[in-house]
Amino acid sequence: MKKSDGKTILEAVKILKKAGFESVGRQTIRQYEDAGLVDPVRKRNQYRLYSDSQIERLELILSLRGLNFSIEEIRTLFTQWDKTNRRSMRVFKEIRDNGSVTSLLETKARTIQKEYADQAQFILAHIIKKMQDKRTALLYQIEKHQHKIEQISRTCSMIDQVLSAESGRTVNTTS
Repeated sequence: MKKSDGKTILEAVKILKKAGFESVGRQTIRQYEDAGLVDPVRKRNQYRLYSDSQIERLELILSLRGLNFSIEEIRTLFTQWDKTNRRSMRVFKEIRDNGSVTSLLETKARTIQKEYADQAQFILAHIIKKMQDKRTALLYQIEKHQHKIEQISRTCSMIDQVLSAESGRTVNTTS
């Protein structure tokens, strides 16, 4: 196996663990493969080989999963990125075939700038929505528990009053 062919699943796991994804294992990577998020090359001996770009993609998947993105949400993001990359390559080929190097560079720069801005905006909007949803859920939990605390406080106050009254009666009967 040549180094340029890619890395085995065990090598990929080691790289991902060094990158800070301690809980990743072969099963996790195979789950993402089964979900269609990564597509390693298979050699004749059925070994899966992961390219550097696939390992980077796995790092991104693990980061997004850490932000509670679902597999389906990640698949949607990747579909958008893949479409954008195909469009970029098509534009690049068309401009190159037309011959104008200056035009090529200017158009490509604008295309890349717009596409990455759109992608970043899409991803940030999604992350913001997720965080707002979590904030709303936390505020609900705080409100819910605050209500319980108030109930407990009222109950304790009533118990204190009853105990004070009982204590007062006991003192009066013994005096």
